Amino acid sequence: MLIAKQVDYLNGTPTTVPKPVKLSDKAEDMLRFDLENERQTIINYRQRIRQAEAMGEYAMGETLRKIIAQEQDHLQDLADALGIDTPSIQEK
Repeated sequence: MLIAKQVDYLNGTPTTVPKPVKLSDKAEDMLRFDLENERQTIINYRQRIRQAEAMGEYAMGETLRKIIAQEQDHLQDLADALGIDTPSIQEK
């Protein structure tokens, strides 16, 4: 909703296209899939922040920063559940 409001402010139309979800019968595999999704989501939001600020859309950047904070909490929770260190968030 936060992003949709920003898109609406820019006179756009919010759309989503969900990515395919990896599935497994093993709980640990599902946690690892979720961990990777969170890591990639953070990378994507960082890119969107840079784009928003390059366009002078600082409110959009701030909205995305709030979302990243939540995603980082999710990443940490998943790493803790797996008993591993939090993965590096490096763009490839």
